[in-house]
Amino acid sequence: MVSTGPAQTRFGDLTVNFSEGEGNLKTGDFVMPSAVTGHSTDGTFRGDRAFGNSKRDEFTLIGHVMVHKLGGVSKDGKKPTEPVTLTCDKLEIQNKKKIYVASGNVKVVQGDKTLTAPLMRLNDMTHDAALTGGVHAEQPPDRTFDSAEVLYNTKSEDFKALGGVQATFPLKSSPTPAPPGGNAASPSPVPKGGKPTSPVPTPSAT
Repeated sequence: MVSTGPAQTRFGDLTVNFSEGEGNLKTGDFVMPSAVTGHSTDGTFRGDRAFGNSKRDEFTLIGHVMVHKLGGVSKDGKKPTEPVTLTCDKLEIQNKKKIYVASGNVKVVQGDKTLTAPLMRLNDMTHDAALTGGVHAEQPPDRTFDSAEVLYNTKSEDFKALGGVQATFPLKSSPTPAPPGGNAASPSPVPKGGKPTSPVPTPSAT
């Protein structure tokens, strides 16, 4: 089967828009050689091209892949979660199992947090993601870390870094609290026959 011109098809809860497509009705294999866009119940996606198998409900996006997931409610039902944007070179989707495997220049952005890695596997039923192959993370203005692997939950936003972690979390010194009444500390009295003593300086982070 060959399709030309604007068309639309569905894979589970994925609605896919494409302009060219070839498919085998017997095996379920298909190829979409040009730009693909679409949406699911909780977000949107795009890629330069796609292929997959309709019988196995498998769908792979190739080239400049972008997936945007809407925010939701956290596990405690109180704190709303930030939307998530994933970009990569290739994204394999096992639609029935809600498994996503992203590879090549993987970047996950949620709020002000950014994670980059060569490979990511996400279980969208449990919201658990594993980024491997050397992970770099940033959170402005000055928090970063690098590790071999990161386990991250896109709903609770909890994460765990594993293997050779190198982190930068600058310390910020706090001013010495003023005594009651708001007056600045007074010099210590001069003992008889001695020299003035000074208060012990408060250490500061460098």
